[in-house]
Amino acid sequence: MLNRLAPLADVTHAELDRIAAVTTEVHVPRGTVIFRCGDPCRGFHAVVSGQVKLGFASTDGAEKVVEIISAGQSFAEAMMFMERPCIVDAQALTDSLLLHIGSHAVFDELDHNPGFARSMLSGLSRRLHGLVTDLEAYSLRSGSRQVISYLLRAGACENGDRVTLPVSRKLIIRQVWHRIC
Repeated sequence: MLNRLAPLADVTHAELDRIAAVTTEVHVPRGTVIFRCGDPCRGFHAVVSGQVKLGFASTDGAEKVVEIISAGQSFAEAMMFMERPCIVDAQALTDSLLLHIGSHAVFDELDHNPGFARSMLSGLSRRLHGLVTDLEAYSLRSGSRQVISYLLRAGACENGDRVTLPVSRKLIIRQVWHRIC
């Protein structure tokens, strides 16, 4: 699982073994707050199963969801490296199994192994590139194109998931096609 995470994708087996040795499993029931904005960041998390919502609330109680983290993704790496408090809240949307990778283990590996630092930077850069691509898509695409992109990314058209539409697919395709062209 660890070597499938963007920040750890390029590390060696020996480096991964040292990180795995100090990684802990965290079982989180649905609705549980994992950390709050302002809490100290003591490492980062990887989602093995379930979903985690990253977001923040305004003083009037409105919530802004920043990102939904699913199985195979990680979160809080940037806050860990900055050694600053958390800037968002993290809450389990479903019963979830997380891996917690403590900052001390990552920093020890960074201190002793420049190759590990390069691997971590490479993985974080890929994630940043993906976030910028998402931001561009959300900013420049019409609502229809965003929905289509979401359904395609979610695999709704590939694995037999059913999507209930208010009108026929042909009508939606024609409407979307005319808006795009």
